[in-house]
Amino acid sequence: MLFKLGGYTVGFFLLIISTAAMAAPKVGDKFGAWSFKCQATAANKTSCALSQTLVNKKTKRRVLRVVLSKQNKSNNHQLLVLAPLGIYIPSGVVATVDKGSSISLALATCSQQGCMARGAVSRQLLQKIKAGNNLNIKFSFNPKAKPVTLQASLKGISAGIKALN
Repeated sequence: MLFKLGGYTVGFFLLIISTAAMAAPKVGDKFGAWSFKCQATAANKTSCALSQTLVNKKTKRRVLRVVLSKQNKSNNHQLLVLAPLGIYIPSGVVATVDKGSSISLALATCSQQGCMARGAVSRQLLQKIKAGNNLNIKFSFNPKAKPVTLQASLKGISAGIKALN
């Protein structure tokens, strides 16, 4: 009787371990419109994030990349947008959840890949992102031109954030 009980206990723990291993996200996993990606940051350290790339349907070229990451050893999240080259820098980049909460993203640098803008995501904004439908990214190419707004889907983001955390 004791042997059987021990066998059940071991089986139960193996089930828990295998379920936890199956639940761990892997690079390339999809969460709706979002992909799970990781990058080595130092020896034995990686940084993981959710990423979505918007592509021009005609040219098949990347127009915009949106990345949501969790800062190491904290519960803070960061939103990073890789906007196209040629944007009007003084206008900056603004991300808005549906038609509500928004965050102004600070332009950090521009390279051949595009211009990187980033900002800290508050807990309140993170909740709105989880509940939202679209993340609207707005920027201008010219001070006199109407701003351009590109829409990133928030489909799957809630499950992705859960996996990221």
